[in-house]
Amino acid sequence: MKRILFLALLLALTACGTGQVAVNTTRPQSPASVAKAGKAYLAFTSQDKENIVVTVDGKEYRTETIQVKALGGNQNLKSVSNDILALDPGSHEVVVKNQQGVQVYKGRIAVSAQEHKVIQINP
Repeated sequence: MKRILFLALLLALTACGTGQVAVNTTRPQSPASVAKAGKAYLAFTSQDKENIVVTVDGKEYRTETIQVKALGGNQNLKSVSNDILALDPGSHEVVVKNQQGVQVYKGRIAVSAQEHKVIQINP
């Protein structure tokens, strides 16, 4: 009888799918957190988190910088911010202004598909 109970318990444990992990989240994923095929990504870092206005090829985006301290040493942008812009690969003219309207960055960048470009904004 003990042998039958042991086998039934063993069968029940192995049938439950042990060793498999399912992750369920109720938080919707942002477009920046889901890699888009053929897109490049642009993020801005600074010493303090601040609101900025980014103009890419004449199109304006309102976003925030990522605080350098929040990145730690791993530079894993996806884990710390939704403030990442998805761009088409190629060359882009980028202008960044702070909340006061002062231009803090201007330059031409070249990005390829699946590349993550980080621009440091200095105070």
